[in-house]
Amino acid sequence: MGQNIFFYMIAMSVGSYATAIAIGAAGAHHRFRVRVAIAAAAAVVISTVFMATAHLFFGMFAGQILSTWALSLLYCAAILFLGVGLHPILGRFSSLTYASMFVGLNFTTAGGAFNPEVQYPFFGFLHNFWIGAGFIESTRNIAYFPHLSIAPYVAILIGWLIVGLICLVLGVQVEKRRYARRHAHPERPHKPRPYSERVKQELQENVAPV
Repeated sequence: MGQNIFFYMIAMSVGSYATAIAIGAAGAHHRFRVRVAIAAAAAVVISTVFMATAHLFFGMFAGQILSTWALSLLYCAAILFLGVGLHPILGRFSSLTYASMFVGLNFTTAGGAFNPEVQYPFFGFLHNFWIGAGFIESTRNIAYFPHLSIAPYVAILIGWLIVGLICLVLGVQVEKRRYARRHAHPERPHKPRPYSERVKQELQENVAPV
């Protein structure tokens, strides 16, 4: 089940950052708080669907469903908040950035594919605080070593959630400044507008280049 946890995490990663890109692109003409609410709801849906699929079809997490689901929710929420928050800044580079962070670096640093002891020093260093490592180690302890504390690894996930919240604040500030530059007159009531060609192209791109 050790590597199953890793692939479960990768599947959640792709689902979460792809959803964040879709929210950021398709919801670009909606208020930022609406996008945040959608991201929060998506975190619940994604973690629940993946947990149900893993347990019902692959027999994973027997006896640890609630605790692992809570970790999954924390993990998905951190990625979604970070993804939605940084999307106004990264734009069409979002897909490459998120795939590198949550698939590429998770593969080399999380400890699911390679133990920290056999990783290159740089990746071993990242293992100390990377989001994937926090999820893998906490879930592994729950499944195999229930007598060991998961507090340090949960703290990593909470830290990334805080980073995600900071990214949301950063994203809304960037959008406010852009709006202020484009509109010298007082803000008018918000009205949905058709998607631009750039947004349509972004939605058609492959958001999971793994």
